[in-house]
Amino acid sequence: TLGEFVAASGYTDVDSLGSPQDAFVATWYDQAGSNDATQTTASDQPKIVNAGALVTENGKVGIDFSAHSLATASAISLTNQSIFAAIKLDTTITAASSQQRLLMNDAGTADVFAFGATTGTLTNERVSWLSVDNGNVYGSGQTSNDISSGQYLYSAIFNTSPSTAIYQNGTALSLTPTSGESSGGAFTNTIYPQGFQRIGATSTGTTPFDGKVHEIIIYNSDKSALRTAIEGNINGRFSIYT
Repeated sequence: TLGEFVAASGYTDVDSLGSPQDAFVATWYDQAGSNDATQTTASDQPKIVNAGALVTENGKVGIDFSAHSLATASAISLTNQSIFAAIKLDTTITAASSQQRLLMNDAGTADVFAFGATTGTLTNERVSWLSVDNGNVYGSGQTSNDISSGQYLYSAIFNTSPSTAIYQNGTALSLTPTSGESSGGAFTNTIYPQGFQRIGATSTGTTPFDGKVHEIIIYNSDKSALRTAIEGNINGRFSIYT
């Protein structure tokens, strides 16, 4: 595991705050032990306590990002890659939705796992994977169905075979390679090495994720064979779907 970020470990000592104070996450500790995610600007820190009570969804702790972000000290570089994210979407994602970047390269323009329109010329994605290689854009997105607000577990499996798969609450989404950018790139099922560093928004706060994050696990390997078991473990903790 390159990174495992669990909301329940972010803040637990609510009683010491008194009421009705808020508390925010300056450091989200990597449970893999090597790459904590931090935010030194207080106004950009996501919320974990609201008016003296832990932020929760369905009774489970979740960090409320809503236009805020955290960044690891160094990029989490991936070749074969598997990402598991337990989240709450606060808004319904449609073809016309503005992009919400859950994970991205710290440059803010490449290597993105996002909801909503990926860029100005890639407008139909509800959820998508985007990578940039030599200025060209590549990836796949789910374009046919809106994603209602609510809790979800997303599993994204990418390997160098190449193949791409994104699962929503354990069910595979139908992904569509989409027309590319004017630079000549095109959405395909080919995946290139990634560099994730930021969670929740770009370094300037643009294209923010609107919702809560319970847990994110990032592997630098293809976990297809263990996907169902990993999903079952996460779902058992956060009770996202039956």
